[in-house]
Amino acid sequence: MNNTMAELQLLSRIENKFVVSNKFATYSMKNIVKVAGMSLEILEQLEAKVQMAVDTIALLQMEVEELKETNAALTQDLEQANNGRSEVEQEAQRARDEQAQFEARIRGLLGKMDEVE
Repeated sequence: MNNTMAELQLLSRIENKFVVSNKFATYSMKNIVKVAGMSLEILEQLEAKVQMAVDTIALLQMEVEELKETNAALTQDLEQANNGRSEVEQEAQRARDEQAQFEARIRGLLGKMDEVE
């Protein structure tokens, strides 16, 4: 009977430890699920932020391309304006040269008229 009583006490202690262990395991699982849920939520927030960053980068790249095109067009316009300016400067120089020749001819004619008098 002593053996049976000792066995019962041993079984009772094992059962108590199992119940306590089972309760701890259940508690731990609840915490793991809770933490996993929080981690999933944080992961989803991070994913949304990363997607927003990727979208922003894509928009900025498109804007950079547009600015490059605008810059190229403005550079071409500037080159054309510089070429036009150069042509205008050359034409102005030709006009000054013609004016100088005309003035020289007039002085020559005036000189001849003075000689005649």
